[in-house]
Amino acid sequence: MRQIKRLLPRKTSRLTDAVFRDLVRTAYRTIPYYQRTWTRSGLKLAEISSVKDIHRLPLVTKDDLLARGHSDRLHQGKSAKRQVYRVTSGMTGANFIIFMSKLELAFRQFSLVYRMWHDAGYPYPMTLVQAGSWFPLESKISLNSRRMPIGRVIHISRRQPIAEQIRALDVANPTVLTGCPSMLEILVRALQQTPGVTIRPKLVVTRGEVLRPFTRTLLSKTFACPVTNYYSTEEIGLIAWQCPSTPSVMHVNRDTCLLEILDEGEEACAPGQEGDVVVTNLFNHTMPLLRYVLGDRSVLLPEAPSTCHCRPALQSIRAPFGRSEDFIQLSDGTRVSPRILDDLVHDASAAQGMDHPFFQSVRDYQVIQESPTNLRILYLTDHALPDFVSDQFQLGLRVVHPDLRCEVQSVSALIPEKSGKRKRIISHLGAACSPSIGTGEKQSACLDAE
Repeated sequence: MRQIKRLLPRKTSRLTDAVFRDLVRTAYRTIPYYQRTWTRSGLKLAEISSVKDIHRLPLVTKDDLLARGHSDRLHQGKSAKRQVYRVTSGMTGANFIIFMSKLELAFRQFSLVYRMWHDAGYPYPMTLVQAGSWFPLESKISLNSRRMPIGRVIHISRRQPIAEQIRALDVANPTVLTGCPSMLEILVRALQQTPGVTIRPKLVVTRGEVLRPFTRTLLSKTFACPVTNYYSTEEIGLIAWQCPSTPSVMHVNRDTCLLEILDEGEEACAPGQEGDVVVTNLFNHTMPLLRYVLGDRSVLLPEAPSTCHCRPALQSIRAPFGRSEDFIQLSDGTRVSPRILDDLVHDASAAQGMDHPFFQSVRDYQVIQESPTNLRILYLTDHALPDFVSDQFQLGLRVVHPDLRCEVQSVSALIPEKSGKRKRIISHLGAACSPSIGTGEKQSACLDAE
């Protein structure tokens, strides 16, 4: 019965409290890491009676869980060889394996697919295509198709030549197309060079990366359909989804996780105050994650906006700004939000008009911080760089901070991460606890996330 409760969608507050209590007790009884750290902190299980007591639990980071190997974070009554798993490396490069049972994985997948089905208007049958899927290097297959009760799911490997990915996408004729924004951008650029192929899904769902305004516009124009963004991670699955009526707002998936926004003192941020995202997985008892610091930044909203017509009492956040590492750190310790850097790129384009030949040729860009005062702006294009682009950036940077300088370059290639994703903002200085610019607050708010 307890297992059924945690795998139920649409949990009431009372049921969520019961699931949370059971999760805490299971973690203490069966997970060596939690037994050790909670005992050391003086935590008493009797103090945990509802979600309101979650603040009593110590925070946990990826490094904490990696310190002693997966046996330290795995249910003692379960063998790792008999579990399914997902892998994420994040910014550290160290592989972090998330174990779960087949039933827990099925619930996680159901939560994600059902949301896509809902947002697409409940089409039947639905063909869901995951572009840029990961397949093992030794795998001999590059496309995987399987049936589900409402249609089928097709995974297209990112290891395929781009022309073959386009061909597979054309044959699949997706109802819903999903993938991380950078992978979908690559597909779009290839589609623009492939005559006779038109892909028209009902919905495009981006996830796994921050969706920038430039990318949203590009995807919407190319596929001629709505583009929605999900906040999902390998550790949890679907954390939140974009409000259909207010794109800047995301509703938290309280059926699968609990979400907190914390300041540098590990205290709950006030509504409207930016902080670090901390999550608790409600359905995974095989490898529980309780108060896990993701390293992402967001803002908890006091209430849903008046334009929102979703079901009431949904916890809402601003779309995450990016990971703590995505912020540019300045010489005086202040950090600049990636949103400000996106605005500078947009302003440089708008100053001369988006129809200028140079900006028509731009396929992507990256911002690289070489030192506290120097940035390198890379435009992925075969077009020569006009002088006005550098001048426009310098003007914008002086408004952000008088010490900032930049070098703007045209390049023929941007280097992605090992995961295949491509980071737009790269700082070689690391993420330190310091004030932030460009998020509506100026405050010190950073946790030791990774």
